Order: sequence, then C-alpha cells, then structure tokens
Amino acid sequence: MLLLSAFIIGFTAAALPGAVQTTVLQTAITGKWKQGLRFSAGAAFMDGFLLLLAFAGIIQFIVSIFWIKMSIGILGVGYMLILGITGLLKSIGKMDQKETVINKQTFWNGALLVILHPPTILYFIGVAATLFATTNLSWSVVGLASFFLFLGAFVCFLIVAICGWGIHKLNNTFLLTLFRIITSLILIFFALKLLYSLIIQ
Repeated sequence: MLLLSAFIIGFTAAALPGAVQTTVLQTAITGKWKQGLRFSAGAAFMDGFLLLLAFAGIIQFIVSIFWIKMSIGILGVGYMLILGITGLLKSIGKMDQKETVINKQTFWNGALLVILHPPTILYFIGVAATLFATTNLSWSVVGLASFFLFLGAFVCFLIVAICGWGIHKLNNTFLLTLFRIITSLILIFFALKLLYSLIIQ
C-alpha cells in the first residue's frame, strides 16, 4: 500500500501544472523528445530524492534557515525566467536556436529545476510526514517508496512528452510556434508566481 501511495503521489504531483511539466511539453513540441525524456528523468529523480531527504530531516533543516530558502528561491526564479524568455525569443525568431548549458534539457537541468523551487521542497516535507507516518520504517522501504514516487512522476512526464511529440508530428508551423510561445509565457508566469510567493512570505 505504501509503494502504491508513493507512485500515486509522484504521478499527481507531476500532473499539477508547473515549470517542469511546461518545459517537458515545450521540449517535446520542438521535436527534441529524447531531451524531454532525459529532462523528465532528472526531474522525477529529484522528486524521489527530495522524499528521501525529507525522511532524513535534511530538507526541514535547510528550509528553516531563511537566507538559504530565499537563495534557492531566487535562483529558481532566475532559472525559470531564462528558460521562459529564451524559449519565447526563439519562438518569435529573435534568437538563434543554438542551445546553451542552461537551456539544454538534460537530466541534471531537470533535477535543478525541481531543487530550485522551494514550494516543491516544502511539499515533499508534507508528503514525507504523511507517507512515513509509521516511525519504524527501514531505510530500504523508504528507498523503495522514493523509487516508486520517481516512477509515478516519470510516467506522468512521459505522457506529457508524448502529447508534445504528437503536436510536433502535426507539422503545422503556425500551431507549433503558438504552442512554443504559450509554454514559454507559462514558464515566465510560474517564475513571477514564485517570486511573488517569496516576497510575501
């Protein structure tokens, strides 16, 4: 039951509209579905790893220090803005299609986007508290639950990538450009939303 719950939590957390899901869709729309899968694997891996860290109490310690939490948040805002703005500029032809280390969708960039989002970190503290309510769990069981959470998140991102790939296969230039502009604007929106949450806290 614990493993099934972890899988469902991973899937539903990944299904919520957010920067990772938007980036996966954006990458698949441009036809780079392999990059999208690598990015998805990195993001899903970090989801599972955060659950493991939350069980160990490490995340709770980090977010209790205000300046560390704010620094992570500001870096996250900057990273999402870079992804969104470069995606937008490429979509409207104001920037060449050359990829940089920052906007290339790699495994580690997927993991980075998750770890630089404080609400996600706080979410997994709550998940760990409810999922691991039984205090006598072994590390192997917790590790297995983290793996199932990773699987749930990855399956969800895979579905998003397949949808993006389907849009790409339509081969309609106007539609592809429109979807790329929309996903870029959504990324910018999530960056500004995160910035707002950091300011008002």
